[in-house]
Order: sequence, then structure tokens, then C-alpha cells
Amino acid sequence: VEDGVEVVHEIHSSLGRHGTLSPEQLDTVVSVAEHLKQVNSVASISTFLLPTIRHDLRNPADLTYDNHYLQHSPSEGRNDSFCFVHKRITAEVAQFFKVQPLSLKAAPSKAIAIDFQATGPYESITHRIKCLVEDYGDNIDVFKE
Repeated sequence: VEDGVEVVHEIHSSLGRHGTLSPEQLDTVVSVAEHLKQVNSVASISTFLLPTIRHDLRNPADLTYDNHYLQHSPSEGRNDSFCFVHKRITAEVAQFFKVQPLSLKAAPSKAIAIDFQATGPYESITHRIKCLVEDYGDNIDVFKE
């Protein structure tokens, strides 16, 4: 587990400032990420780097995964406000590394404050039932309510 994390950090160091992952490096990072999830290595979550759609490596906290499977590719530039995890990283692996889904970042749920005043019958329910029983008496042919 620790060796896999080290390998990914070495790949990141070798990329330089504007380098991109080669297909072999991407395969390695994806394999290590899947293995860490499989063995449930929670300790590696904070230090691991995941590949992005731009073929670089980033901290999972800075990434988003597409849980709506957009009709267009996020790399088309339509979603520049989010940095998406690479499409080869499954939703399960992204969730393991605590990558937030697009739905949560794009439309976060917020508590809605609604100002209201509770209303209801002006008589208690037991008083209302008592009055109904008294109205019907002994011979109930047709219910009024």
C-alpha cells in the first residue's frame, strides 16, 4: 500500500509543473487507486493523488466526479469551474477518496427558512368527535361528514 502511494508521488514529481500523464502512468495510478479502495486503505486517502481529465495528478479534495454522466465531455471546457477526476476512476473509487460529486458542488442543498404560522381547527379533536357522536344519536342512516 505505502509503495503504491510512493510510486504515484514519484510519478507526480516526474511530471514537472505542466507535464501530463502518459498512458502507462495513468494505468499505474488507476491500478493503485483501485487497489487502495479494494484493501480499504483509509490512511492513504489524505496523501494520495488522483488523475484528472487533464492528465495531471491532484489532491482528491480539489476534484469532482461526474455523477450525472454529462452528455458532453467535461474536457470540452463547459465546466471550467470544476476539476474533474479522470473518467477511468470509477464513482466507487472517487467516493472512497472522498471526491465530491458534481451534483453536490453544482447545487448544494441548503436549509430553506419558511416563515409560517400553524393553523388548524379551533376546537380540539376530542371535542369535535364528542359533538359528532351526540349529533348522530342511536339511528345512524347517513353520515354527515
